[in-house]
Amino acid sequence: MMNSQANSYLSCFCLLVLFFLTNACTGPDTSYFPLSKAKHWRYDITATSMGTTSFKRLLLISLPSRIIEGETTYIQQSLTGTQFLYQKNNLGIIRIGFIVADGASLKKIEDEQLILPANIDVGSEWESIVSTQILTTGKPSENGNMQMRAKIPVKNIIESNDDVIKVKAGEFQNCLRLHTNGFAFIRGNNNIGRALVEIDQTNWYAPGVGLVKSVLTETSTNDALSRAELVTELKLFERL
Repeated sequence: MMNSQANSYLSCFCLLVLFFLTNACTGPDTSYFPLSKAKHWRYDITATSMGTTSFKRLLLISLPSRIIEGETTYIQQSLTGTQFLYQKNNLGIIRIGFIVADGASLKKIEDEQLILPANIDVGSEWESIVSTQILTTGKPSENGNMQMRAKIPVKNIIESNDDVIKVKAGEFQNCLRLHTNGFAFIRGNNNIGRALVEIDQTNWYAPGVGLVKSVLTETSTNDALSRAELVTELKLFERL
C-alpha cells in the first residue's frame, strides 16, 4: 500500500515537472525582439523634414521561419509584401536583409545589421554602419528631391533596461533603451556638395513585444538639408 502511494506521489511529481518544463519551453516569447511566428504589429510613423510633415502606417506580421542559405531565418512581412529577414547566432539577432517585389520576381537586398547583441546588459556597446533614411529638402529639383544618401559609422549602446514607455498600444514596463549616434563627412551631388552628417537614434524595446518606439534624427551642415526626424510608435500588438 505504501509503495503504491509512493509511486502515485512520484507519478504526480513527474507530471508536474513535465508540465512546468513544457510550459517553460512553449510559453510566450519574452525576448526584446521576439522572432516566433504569429505576431502582428501596427506602427504610426511621423516624418518631419524642412518644415514638411508626413504620416504613414506600417503593418508587420511574423511568418513561419524557413531555411535561407543554410540558416534558420525568421521573417516579418509588411502589408506591401516586403519581407525582413532575421537570423540569430552567438553575436545576437541580425537582420540579414530584405526581399522586395522587383517586377514579376522577388529581389533580395543585402543589408546586414546587428539589431540586438547577445549581451544585452546595460552598458553593452558595439559599432556598426547605418544608412541615412530621411535627410531631404522635400522640394523637387531638376533631378528629383535633394536627398542625402550616405553610410555613417555609429556607436550603439544599451543605456537602460527599466524604462517605462507609453504609446498608443499602451504602457510598457522594463523597456530596453538603445541609443545610436555617429557622424561622417559626406560628398553629395552637385546640388548638395560636402557636408557633415550626423545620425542620432533611440529605440525602445519591450519584453515579449519588440520595438515600441523609435526616434531618429538626421542633421547636416548643409543649409538645404539641415534636419529631419522620424518618430515611430506602436499602435497595436497582437499575438495571433
